Amino acid sequence: MRNEWWQEERGFSLLELVTALPITAMLLVSLAAAFLWLVRLYVFTLSDWELQAQVRMPLERLVLEASTAGKIDGAEDALRMELHDSFGKILAVQYGIKGSGEHRILTRRDDDGYMQPLTGGSMLGDICIREFSCVMLSERLAFLRITGENRLTGHQFSLETA
Repeated sequence: MRNEWWQEERGFSLLELVTALPITAMLLVSLAAAFLWLVRLYVFTLSDWELQAQVRMPLERLVLEASTAGKIDGAEDALRMELHDSFGKILAVQYGIKGSGEHRILTRRDDDGYMQPLTGGSMLGDICIREFSCVMLSERLAFLRITGENRLTGHQFSLETA
């Protein structure tokens, strides 16, 4: 029995390649675009999480120190407290904004001149503290508000407490 020429053919024909290659290329480009979109979404989500953490942590520390402070003095954009250390020594601590423009961070400074940044240094997002306000409601009660902005996503996050 004689074999026909189409039965001996191996591989793909030119027509099959011309139709399969563009379809495969479109699928690969679509997969790459979806992957890049998911990576961008992941970075934005982590960046917003960092914004929330950089607003929440200083406020928690402020509330903790204010609850044990002997005296609290508040101004529009600063807060001064007198704390007692474990040896009974009175330590004055001041919270406020340091920096200007786009690089504003919340800091804690004590009487010894030691300044501790409470925000900033984020590798996930470009975080800036937009507002730190303190309004004294009574001698021992202050209304605190911290607002931060993530310049990567444009989102703002505020926390407030009394």
